[in-house]
Amino acid sequence: MHLHYEEAGSHKGTPVVMLHGGGPGASGMSNFGRNLPAFAERFRTLVVDQPGYGKSDKPPVQGSYFTFAARALADLLDELGIDRVHLVGNSLGGGTAVRFALNFAERAGRLVVMG
Repeated sequence: MHLHYEEAGSHKGTPVVMLHGGGPGASGMSNFGRNLPAFAERFRTLVVDQPGYGKSDKPPVQGSYFTFAARALADLLDELGIDRVHLVGNSLGGGTAVRFALNFAERAGRLVVMG
Protein backbone atom coordinates (compact mmCIF):
# COMPACT_ATOMS: atom_id res chain seq x y z
CA MET A 1 0.00 0.00 0.00
CA HIS A 2 1.26 3.46 -0.86
CA LEU A 3 1.00 6.07 1.91
CA HIS A 4 1.57 9.62 0.79
CA TYR A 5 3.51 11.88 3.12
CA GLU A 6 5.15 15.29 3.17
CA GLU A 7 8.46 15.60 4.98
CA ALA A 8 10.48 18.53 6.28
CA GLY A 9 13.10 19.32 8.86
CA SER A 10 16.31 17.99 10.26
CA HIS A 11 17.22 14.32 10.24
CA LYS A 12 18.60 14.61 13.78
CA GLY A 13 16.74 13.31 16.81
CA THR A 14 13.50 11.35 17.01
CA PRO A 15 11.18 12.10 14.07
CA VAL A 16 7.63 13.37 14.60
CA VAL A 17 4.73 11.83 12.64
CA MET A 18 1.50 13.81 12.32
CA LEU A 19 -1.72 11.84 11.70
CA HIS A 20 -4.84 13.70 10.55
CA GLY A 21 -8.47 13.30 11.52
CA GLY A 22 -11.24 11.81 9.38
CA GLY A 23 -14.02 13.35 7.38
CA PRO A 24 -14.58 14.49 3.81
CA GLY A 25 -11.42 15.88 2.24
CA ALA A 26 -9.22 15.07 5.23
CA SER A 27 -5.50 14.74 4.63
CA GLY A 28 -2.28 15.28 6.47
CA MET A 29 -1.63 18.69 4.97
CA SER A 30 -5.24 19.86 5.40
CA ASN A 31 -4.87 19.21 9.15
CA PHE A 32 -1.21 20.00 9.77
CA GLY A 33 0.14 21.97 6.80
CA ARG A 34 0.37 25.20 8.78
CA ASN A 35 2.17 23.38 11.63
CA LEU A 36 4.78 21.68 9.47
CA PRO A 37 7.23 24.62 9.21
CA ALA A 38 7.24 25.16 12.98
CA PHE A 39 7.85 21.48 13.76
CA ALA A 40 10.45 21.22 11.00
CA GLU A 41 12.59 23.84 12.75
CA ARG A 42 13.43 21.24 15.43
CA PHE A 43 12.34 17.81 14.17
CA ARG A 44 12.32 15.60 11.13
CA THR A 45 8.58 15.82 10.57
CA LEU A 46 6.36 13.58 8.46
CA VAL A 47 2.78 14.56 7.72
CA VAL A 48 1.10 11.34 6.58
CA ASP A 49 -2.12 10.78 4.63
CA GLN A 50 -3.64 7.77 6.39
CA PRO A 51 -5.01 4.83 4.36
CA GLY A 52 -8.15 5.88 2.50
CA TYR A 53 -7.41 9.61 2.66
CA GLY A 54 -5.67 12.28 0.64
CA LYS A 55 -3.16 10.96 -1.87
CA SER A 56 -2.70 7.60 -0.11
CA ASP A 57 -4.12 4.36 -1.46
CA LYS A 58 -7.72 3.57 -0.61
CA PRO A 59 -7.75 -0.21 -0.09
CA PRO A 60 -10.55 -2.05 1.70
CA VAL A 61 -9.90 -1.96 5.44
CA GLN A 62 -9.20 -5.36 6.93
CA GLY A 63 -10.35 -5.57 10.56
CA SER A 64 -10.19 -2.49 12.78
CA TYR A 65 -9.25 0.73 11.00
CA PHE A 66 -6.84 1.71 13.76
CA THR A 67 -4.97 -1.61 13.61
CA PHE A 68 -4.94 -1.45 9.80
CA ALA A 69 -3.62 2.13 9.76
CA ALA A 70 -1.04 1.46 12.51
CA ARG A 71 0.36 -1.48 10.50
CA ALA A 72 0.49 0.69 7.37
CA LEU A 73 2.40 3.35 9.31
CA ALA A 74 4.85 0.75 10.65
CA ASP A 75 5.42 -0.48 7.09
CA LEU A 76 6.07 3.10 5.89
CA LEU A 77 8.55 3.68 8.71
CA ASP A 78 10.30 0.41 7.85
CA GLU A 79 10.63 1.53 4.25
CA LEU A 80 12.08 4.87 5.37
CA GLY A 81 14.48 3.21 7.83
CA ILE A 82 12.92 4.94 10.85
CA ASP A 83 12.97 2.92 14.07
CA ARG A 84 11.19 5.20 16.55
CA VAL A 85 8.85 8.21 16.28
CA HIS A 86 6.89 10.66 18.35
CA LEU A 87 3.23 10.83 17.25
CA VAL A 88 0.76 13.71 16.98
CA GLY A 89 -2.74 12.45 16.25
CA ASN A 90 -5.88 14.48 15.64
CA SER A 91 -9.21 12.67 16.12
CA LEU A 92 -8.99 9.59 13.84
CA GLY A 93 -5.22 10.08 13.85
CA GLY A 94 -5.26 9.91 17.64
CA GLY A 95 -6.79 6.45 17.45
CA THR A 96 -4.12 5.36 14.99
CA ALA A 97 -1.39 6.84 17.19
CA VAL A 98 -2.64 5.01 20.29
CA ARG A 99 -2.98 1.70 18.41
CA PHE A 100 0.53 2.17 16.97
CA ALA A 101 1.89 2.73 20.50
CA LEU A 102 0.09 -0.37 21.79
CA ASN A 103 1.12 -2.65 18.93
CA PHE A 104 4.61 -1.26 18.38
CA ALA A 105 5.53 0.03 21.84
CA GLU A 106 9.28 -0.09 21.20
CA ARG A 107 8.81 2.23 18.19
CA ALA A 108 6.60 4.85 19.87
CA GLY A 109 8.05 7.77 21.78
CA ARG A 110 5.79 10.52 23.02
CA LEU A 111 2.15 10.79 22.02
CA VAL A 112 0.02 13.90 21.65
CA VAL A 113 -3.61 13.04 20.92
CA MET A 114 -6.41 15.54 20.53
CA GLY A 115 -9.98 15.87 19.40
